[in-house]
Amino acid sequence: MSVYTEELESVILDYANFADELIIISGYCSPDIIEKFAKLGKKLEFFFGMYQKNALTFSTHNKLKEIDNKYSNLNINIVYDYHVHTKCYIFKKKNVINNILVGSANFSIYGLKSGKNSEMLVDVEPGIHFREIEEYYQEIQDASKRCDDASIIVLPKQSKKKRIGKSKKYKVSTNPFVALIPLFIYEKNKKIVPKSSGLNWGNQSGHSKNSGYLESYFAITANLIDNHPLVFPFKPEKRTTTTGKITRDYDPITILWDDGYVMEMTFQGKGVERPTSGKRNDGDPYRCYPKQLTSASGGSELGEYIRKRMNLSQRKVITLSDLKKYGQEYIELTYIQDGYYEADFSPKK
Repeated sequence: MSVYTEELESVILDYANFADELIIISGYCSPDIIEKFAKLGKKLEFFFGMYQKNALTFSTHNKLKEIDNKYSNLNINIVYDYHVHTKCYIFKKKNVINNILVGSANFSIYGLKSGKNSEMLVDVEPGIHFREIEEYYQEIQDASKRCDDASIIVLPKQSKKKRIGKSKKYKVSTNPFVALIPLFIYEKNKKIVPKSSGLNWGNQSGHSKNSGYLESYFAITANLIDNHPLVFPFKPEKRTTTTGKITRDYDPITILWDDGYVMEMTFQGKGVERPTSGKRNDGDPYRCYPKQLTSASGGSELGEYIRKRMNLSQRKVITLSDLKKYGQEYIELTYIQDGYYEADFSPKK
């Protein structure tokens, strides 16, 4: 029996190389990892398990249907009769099971790219367990419906927004799982978009001035942390690999945008501390939250995405008037599950 506790995406890809069919049962998922495996060209049958616990959002459901329709080798199903929190990866060759992995890792970027020891997958021994798991899979199959079945009903979310207190300058969502990230700051009581940070990060000294899209990030402010601590992860202790190398502070996350675009992103940097250093003694525990959120491949992907949404040129330094003309000054970030968020940058109606 083999036990895997890191680089789980690579582990599954290695097993897939020796199979012609994959069956994956997972409580949660992210659309980007499903599409990545669908592109392998192998038959892929996926089961989303937590529909009965209201874990399937309207936007995610639409994205799953889109991906399912795009790849002829892909079959996405929703477990309908009851909730399933299982994480099971079955690999077949010529209709015979070759390998099975089970454990804690959801079929998502966050589940398969987390740091060492965050998740585990175990190789199931052949024999009676293969038979039992295949029977389990058949029961799940019988309890499921195709993702585009008319009986799969998911309502669009309704988020309410309000201002808190007359002296407060930023809109705040009443939903603890929905944060409104302002794309502007106040300078001398005047709203501005910073010229070399935030949306215009790539205009900062040290960044390329000649080619590509200007990099962007979203600032994670004290106001956001204090109003929505459930949305933003706090910084873990330093993690190391088996060779002792220090890994990144935050695992990559998946964000599904309101227009269907899927982006792998990361929280970065050292930001707000709670309690603050002035309100704790030396050695007291505290939480350190990230400074910013940007695309995992570098801020240029986010900068490109935002500028294309706003119909701006790739090197355009975004101003408040640009945001007003577009019709939106906030990013609505919704926490769905660990490592998976939805973001809305649609113009106000």
